[in-house]
Formats: sequence, C-alpha cells, structure tokens
Amino acid sequence: MTRPTPIENRKPKQRQPLVLVVLVVCLGVFFDRTMDPSPKVLLGAFVIAMLAWFVLIRVGKFRYAVLALLLSWATLGGLWHHIHWNWYPSQTISRFTANESTLVCIRLKLVNEPRSVAAKVQDSLNPIPAGNRTRVLTRVQAIRDGEDWVEATGLADLVIHDEPIAMQSGDVVEVFGRLVGSDSTRNPGQFNFRDLARSRRKLATVHCYFTDSVHRLSSPALAVFQLRSKLRKRLNELTWQHVDEKRAPFAAAILLGNREQLSSVERERFLKTGTVHLLAISGLHIGILAALFFLLYRIGAMRRTAALLCTIMFVIFYAWLVEFRPPVLRASILIVLFSIARLKGKNGLSYNLLALAGLIVLAFNPSDLFQIGPQFSFLAVTTIVFCRPWIYPGPEQDPLKRLIANTRGTPVRIFRWVGRNFWTAFKVSAVIWLAAVPLVAFHFHLVVPISLVLNPLVMIPIAIGLYSGLGVLVFGWFWSGAAGFFGQICGSSLGVIDLLIERGESLPGGHFWASGPDTWAIAIFYSGLFVLLTCSWTKLSGRWLLAIVFVWTAFAWVLPNWHTATNGSVSRNREPQDELCCTFVDTGHGCSVVLQLPGHQTVLYDAGCLGSAHYGMVNISSVLWDQKIHHIDALVISHADVDHFNSAVELCERFSIGVVYLSPMMLANESEAVNLFLRALRDEEIEVREIFGGKRLKLDTEEIEMFVLGPTSSGNSGNDNSNSLVILVEAFSKRLLLPGDLEDEGLQELLDTPSIDCDLVMAPHHGSLNSRPHEFAEWARPEEVVISSSVQRLKGEAVEAFEDSGSRVWITGRDGAVRCVLSRNGLEISKWIHGDRNDGEYFSQRGFRRDLSK
Repeated sequence: MTRPTPIENRKPKQRQPLVLVVLVVCLGVFFDRTMDPSPKVLLGAFVIAMLAWFVLIRVGKFRYAVLALLLSWATLGGLWHHIHWNWYPSQTISRFTANESTLVCIRLKLVNEPRSVAAKVQDSLNPIPAGNRTRVLTRVQAIRDGEDWVEATGLADLVIHDEPIAMQSGDVVEVFGRLVGSDSTRNPGQFNFRDLARSRRKLATVHCYFTDSVHRLSSPALAVFQLRSKLRKRLNELTWQHVDEKRAPFAAAILLGNREQLSSVERERFLKTGTVHLLAISGLHIGILAALFFLLYRIGAMRRTAALLCTIMFVIFYAWLVEFRPPVLRASILIVLFSIARLKGKNGLSYNLLALAGLIVLAFNPSDLFQIGPQFSFLAVTTIVFCRPWIYPGPEQDPLKRLIANTRGTPVRIFRWVGRNFWTAFKVSAVIWLAAVPLVAFHFHLVVPISLVLNPLVMIPIAIGLYSGLGVLVFGWFWSGAAGFFGQICGSSLGVIDLLIERGESLPGGHFWASGPDTWAIAIFYSGLFVLLTCSWTKLSGRWLLAIVFVWTAFAWVLPNWHTATNGSVSRNREPQDELCCTFVDTGHGCSVVLQLPGHQTVLYDAGCLGSAHYGMVNISSVLWDQKIHHIDALVISHADVDHFNSAVELCERFSIGVVYLSPMMLANESEAVNLFLRALRDEEIEVREIFGGKRLKLDTEEIEMFVLGPTSSGNSGNDNSNSLVILVEAFSKRLLLPGDLEDEGLQELLDTPSIDCDLVMAPHHGSLNSRPHEFAEWARPEEVVISSSVQRLKGEAVEAFEDSGSRVWITGRDGAVRCVLSRNGLEISKWIHGDRNDGEYFSQRGFRRDLSK
C-alpha cells in the first residue's frame, strides 16, 4: 500500500481561475464570429447572466453563481468582438469603395512616418517593372464629391508608386489617386487579407502614382506629435549608415520592425526554414534585449528590484517606439506581467499569468483570437511553461557529481556549459515545433523539420545582432566610431544567420509542402492540448504524448488527406468517378485551369500571371491544397507567354508533377523566361513531352478524352499566341474547349475546320478583341464562356459578343474562381465571389454557391 504524503510535505493546489475566464471569453468571441448574433441578444444575455449571478450569490448557490458569472464573461467577450468587428461610423471610408479601384481626391492625416518598400524582384518571369514604393498609415478626414468635401473616417494605407516624399507623422495631405477596398479571397483556400485588414480596422488603400499628386496641407503645431516619427526615421538612418548595406534591411526589421525593406525573396527564405519569427519583433527579441538588465543584476552592477523596474520601463518604451505593433504588444504585456510578478515574489510565468495577458490582448483587439501571430505566441509560451521541468531540470543534486564537475578544467567546463545550453535551446525548439506543426501546416501548408536545428543555432547570432544593433542605435547619435564598430559586429552576426538559412533552405528534406490538416483536426488537436495542459489528471509521460501525436497525425491528417486526394472532393453528393471538375483559377490577368478527372488524376492547363509569378503561384496552390491535391499528373502549357507559365517554376517546388506537355514551338523558343522554366523542370527531374495537333493526352480513365486541335507540328508564321495549344476535352457527352491565347493565323486555322458545339469554353486570349469573339462564338456555339482576365483589362465588346450569341459569361476578375462540374446529369457552374463585395457590408464569401438561374 502506498503511504500517504505527510500533510506538511504536500504542496498546496495551485488554482488558475483566469484560465477558465479567458477560455469562456474566447468561446464568446468565437460564437460571435461564426454565428453573428444580434448585439441585442448578447447584451440581453449579459444582463440576465449578471442578474442570475447576483441572485445566486445572495441565496448561497455559489457553484451556480460561478457558472452564471462565466456566462456573463462569455457574452461580454462576444459583445466586445461584435462591436469591434461590425460597428463603424456612418461615414467610414469603406462606404466610398467599390468593387474596383476608383479615382478620388481624398484628405488624409499621416499616422506614422512614410516607409520605403523593397522593390519586387524583376526578371524574365516577372516582366512588369516594379519601381519605388512608399507606404504610410493614414487616418481619413474627407473625400471630395464633385466640388464639395464630404466627411469620411477610418484608417487607410497610402501607397505612393514613385520617388519618396518628404512627409512626417501628423501631416495632413491631399491626394489624387485610386481608392480600393480591402479585397476578399478570390479563390478557395486562399488567405483572407480582407479579414486581416478588418481586424485592424483598416478598410481601404489609396494608391498614388505620381509625387505631384500629393500635396501637404498642414503639419502639427506641436512637435511632440512628431517625436516618435522623427526618432524612428533617425534610427533607421543610423542602421543603414553603420550596418553593411546587404544586412541593413535585416537589422532594421529586427530592431525597428521595418519588414517592408526586406524583399519577398528574403522573407520566403525565412519562411522555408521556419525562422520567419526572427523578422517580427516578438517575445524572443524583447526578451533578449530585456535580459541585458538581468545580466547586469547577475554580475552585481544592479540590484534585483532596479533590474526589474528598468526592464518594465525599457519594454514599455520599446513598444512605444515600434508603435505598439501586435506582436510587440503581446510580448510586452507578457514581460511586464512577468516582471511585476517577480517584484511581488511570485514564481514568474504561470498559466494564470498567461491567461491575464491573453485577456489584455483580447481587450485591445478581440480579433487577435483568429490570427496566427497571437495563436503562435501564446502556444509557444504555454508549451514552454508546461515542459519547463523537462527543459530546465535544475542544478545537480548529487554533491559528489557537483564536486567532480567543479574540479574539471576551465576548457572542459566551458565546453560542457555550451553543450548544456545548446541542448536546452534544442529542447525548447523541439517542444515548440511539435506543438506548432499543425498550426503552421494549416496556415502556410509547410512542414519544416530543419527548424529544429536552425532555431537553436541562430540564438547566439541573433542575440549578438540585437545587442550590437542596440549599440548602433545608442552610440550613433554622438560617437560614430563606436557605432561603426557595433555595426560591423551586427552585420557579421546577421551574416552568419543568412548563411545558416541559406544552407538550411537547400538541405534535402529540410522543408516540404503539404495541404495541412482540416479545421476539425486542428480543433481536436488543440482542444486535447488545452485539456492536457490545464487538467492535472491528464499527466502523461513523454512516450505517451509522442504516441498520441503520432496517432493524431496518422488518423486526423495523413489518412484523411490521402483519402481525399485519391477519392476526390469535387462533390459530396455523387461518386467522383461520375464527374469532371474544372476550376478556372483567378490569377488576375493570367490563366490556370485545374482539371480533376475520374480516376483521381489532375491535369493543370497553364499556370501563369501577368506581373508577379509568386502571386499566381499562391492562388493556384491555394486551389490545389483546398482540394487536397499534392500531385499534378500532367501540366499543359499552351504557349510561351509568361502570363501562362511563369508561376509553374515555383509550383514545381511545391507539388510533384508527372509530365509536362509543350508544343514544338515553345520547346524551340530561346527566350530567357522559357529557358528558366525548362531549367526548373530539369532540376526537378520532370519529364517533358512534345504535343501538337492530332495528338491525344494519355489518361488513365476511359470516361474522358483530351484531343489537341492545334497547332501543327511545324506551327504557323504567327506569334506565340497564334501557336497556342488548343485542347478539346470530351467528358460524359459534354465538350470543354481550352484555346490559350489563340488569335491571328492559328485562330483562322481553327475557324476553317468544321465547327464544334461546345458546352463550356474558355475565351481565347483573355477575351481580347484580337481573338475575334463574334466569329469564335459562332464556330464553337458555347453555352457557357469563362473569361480568365482582370476586369480592368477586359473589353466590354468581347463580353457582349459572347452574350449576343446566347452564351452566359463568367469573368474570373469579377466572380473569382469559377468551378464547372461536368457529369451525366449535366453541367453545373458556381463562382467564388457573390454580390457587391464593398456595398457597405464587410463580409467575404466562405465558398462556392450553385448558380441555379440557368
């Protein structure tokens, strides 16, 4: 029989009441976001809950009173979120935005200093030049309506696509430009930037293309309103002055939060290696900087109380300096609460303290509950608190072992000390990685094993970079020599990080892309993790925890994704073998069509975007991952225009591709863009096959056939568009025609052949008038026409030509992704975007809707 523990040796049970409070508040916020109840209902429920709590307290029913109090907290959280999410002044700037950008004259007040944005990488795959850009957050004051000024309110970004302008915080400016509302998702599975902007109550963007279109009207009378702006500007200048130019953007990002100065290619490298958190000023950065005061305390240069008070003041000042950005605010709240707890003799970090920090964060912005930044921040700290006994086992208790350790030589003790600290850093990295893998895969479709090693390795260089960067910011004001010395150290340490990230990115197996778990799997995982962390009866050994994670990964992530990928997810109401799903992806002015065939095959026709190849890749990938597609059986590129294939280069890195079909003319094309594409295919060891008119694509299904109607093997004398591959798909007695950018001689050759009645057609050349839409519509006689184009570049005459022929027209630039399902039951079409997206209502569509008007 187990002997009972003596009463005097029992530890008092630690209560964490705020954990339950923050949980019910989060449930209330979640309920309001998903169900969108009336604020009167929430207010009524809050009043009833408080009255019930008061009555139950009076009659001594304390347990029921606690339930009533928790219900009041839940309704209060939901009500606060409803106010933050839905309530705006009647003259908010979103009332003046339309589906497309509109020319405006608007009056704005600058909230912070203008910041230069790193130019987009321009090469043969990204042909549109990207010049200087400056971004600044503003507060709207008025907008001109004819000759009158109308009051307007709200936050808006001002983006100047020209040389930087001498402006500062507090200036009132008059801008002639284009006003556009925050765009919703345009494809399934895409990240919703509109919800992100709405959570920050930033409802519009003003684009200005000429510096002469910005006129400063006034500056603030008191210089104190410009103090932070001037200070940040000066500190940024000192960073670029004393740190090597190649490392200065990295230094400005980690010291001042100026991530805009880093190129998209650099940010992508950090993402692929699981070190993207280094670019955002977070708990890691502030903790390292604040640790300087604890170091002074350790060496006896400062008392404990003074060190804690200096930490609090430094963190508050630093948060103010970087404008209380969300990650800084979260980290500052945690560190300040931790320091206050230590001042009062508490043990520091605890679940109760984390819950209090969470409540404060939700009080500032309840929408943070749905953002990955706050989710990851609190998940990481909570995991460290839970695993603290394993991560930090404490000093050696055996006196003999301590004596032996003290008698070892200095080099041995230093080596063992470094080894222990690296092992501790590795354990911290491992537990955070295990806890965050589902969350990162869900949001970014990425799993990064290499981060287990890289994150411990970069700890020392990032600490040196932060401390030396702080030396640059301090000494740069009055001692250029010392600032230059610290700048060299900062640049060298950040160079070490760049080298590690470069090696980690190129390491085979260091990262891989995946569709990520479903929402229900994420809910199960983190609900179980919450129970594990908060309930004492769930204490399990490390082996059992790993076993549970393995079982969850297998049955909630890998197997469901594999089953969906091999059995299709086109429709829940019919067998996938009985239909063909065709999704026209919205890539702006570009082309990409995803064909999901019976037999679990995927064919991708074109993959490009005019402008940013990365933008097109993100949109195409979101559709593929939404359908749990990890392998593309065949990629067909219609012709050698970059807006039809430039995104395929990055797609090769994210998806396995069985074979790529190209025309002889494209294979013979010697342009730099085509060479880059072919080189990427060779690097990934992807087979390339030549196809031309009269050929068929080899498929594993007898239900569908794909014919190549043109061009001939020798092509014609026209341009690349004229030699576009024309694919005819026959499925279930239905016909789908994909003509690429067909025009000129190639189009005439097609029109000279016997006409084909098509059920669904993609308009040639994005609906261009050069593709002769009247004649093409008469030849194909389509019932449905999809135009893959942005609205700005589309000619109304082309739409009218198809409508006059009796066709119904869908436009990806207007409707978002268009999904067409061909089956024995007929043809069904649905679109992603419905209604007026900016007509005073600020809601994005959650998915496709069936169009039953036909």
